[in-house]
Formats: sequence, C-alpha cells, structure tokens
Amino acid sequence: VLERRRERSGAFFSDVAGNWDAHREEMFGETAALLPFVALLERDWVIADLGAGTGALATRAAPFVQQVIVVDGSVAMLESLVTRAADHANVEARRGELEALPIETSSVDVAFLVLALHYVVEPWTVLGEAYRVLKHGGRLIVVDMREHDREEYRADMGHVWLGFSPAQVASWARRASFGNVV
Repeated sequence: VLERRRERSGAFFSDVAGNWDAHREEMFGETAALLPFVALLERDWVIADLGAGTGALATRAAPFVQQVIVVDGSVAMLESLVTRAADHANVEARRGELEALPIETSSVDVAFLVLALHYVVEPWTVLGEAYRVLKHGGRLIVVDMREHDREEYRADMGHVWLGFSPAQVASWARRASFGNVV
C-alpha cells in the first residue's frame, strides 16, 4: 500500500513538474514559498515597514514579532492598512514621510523598504533615516525595482526613479553608514 502511494505521488509530480509553481500558487497562494521566512523573525523584535502601503508585509509579520510600526505618507493607504490589520493589536500605523521617519532613534530591530524607494526624491536620505531608527546591529531589507526604461511608470504610477542598480543602492547604503551591504 505504501509503495503504491509513493508511486502515485511520484507520477503526480512527474505530470505537473512543468506547471508546479502555478499549481502550488493556485492551491496555497502566491506567497506560500516565502512564508517560512517569518520563522527567522524573533518574538521580541520591533520591525518597521517603511512605505507600507496597505500592510501586506506588516500583517504577515505581526503574529511573529512584538510590534510592527508601519509608516506611509498616504492617508488612504493607511486607512486600508488599519482595516487590514484590525486583528493585529501590535501593528501601529503612523503617517509620515520616509525622509523624516516618525520613529524614535535606535528603536527598531529590522526595517523593510519594499517597493517604496523608487517613489521618493532622495533615496539616500531615506536610507539615512532607516539607519537612524535601527538599533545597533539592526538590519535594513530593501526590495525594489531594477533599472528599467518604462517611462510610463512616472506618469501612470508616480514613480520618481526608474529603478536602481544594485551598486547604486549599495553606495547610498554605505554613505548612510550601513556596513556589510549585500
């Protein structure tokens, strides 16, 4: 019986190998492969989601940390975020600009800038502010667009920058006093 089950499982994966990612996403959602990474968060951490938008990252991280501070400049985005995070008492929404974060100095263990940097005029200032709010040994995780030539993004979505090269972001991070830039 066990051997037949193994054979059926093996046959299934042989059949769906070319479409497995789409199949897994349909069954478990598009972030299923990333969710195990929340296990790397520490229970006593305070994290900051900078340019949080509607709070997708904040609400996924909230159950695993002490506090999530979310900062966004858009009242409408923050209203959506507050609704989304209603079940998470440890998510605190703050209206503010990324260039002047409404967060105390040295109060955050990890800060996230996810698809936000290309909206600001001075990304190097934002990185400096992120450095200011991080505790000694804290980490900043930046996820953003690579350089591209889609000029319509400026008009359609308000992008200030058409992405960045990794070297450019690394240079700004070093200028903001970050060490061990990867």
